Amino acid sequence: MAESEEEVDVLVQRVVKDITNAFKRNPNIDEIGVIPCPEARYNRSPIVLVENKLGVESWCVKFLLPYVHNKLLLYRQRKHWLDREALVDITCTLLLLNPDFTTAWNVRKELLQCGVLNPEKDLYLGKLALTKFPKSPETWIHR
Repeated sequence: MAESEEEVDVLVQRVVKDITNAFKRNPNIDEIGVIPCPEARYNRSPIVLVENKLGVESWCVKFLLPYVHNKLLLYRQRKHWLDREALVDITCTLLLLNPDFTTAWNVRKELLQCGVLNPEKDLYLGKLALTKFPKSPETWIHR
């Protein structure tokens, strides 16, 4: 498992990229979930894609969520610049894990308004978030 801060950054960047690639490989993902797995057992991605189901092994969530959360907040405070594609990837990952994060939905609204994000893809993300968190008020408000 990753120990140093640099190792954690590399791991999390790889996981965000794996989530993005999973959506590119299978645009018909219809459900998301967290797979109970207390520690990394194999040297492989913690992202599992079976049929149209996307799973994230639970051991990596403790690294992934704070990383994407901090990246987005630093961007919002204008302390860290991110390109638009990175913003799409980070907000997607963050909202799949925590759809009640208003700032992420607001960034996606801005991306929609400037034409970077397709409205259908944004609604699709909301639909997926609701498969795991059906009572998420922020997701319903964003739709």
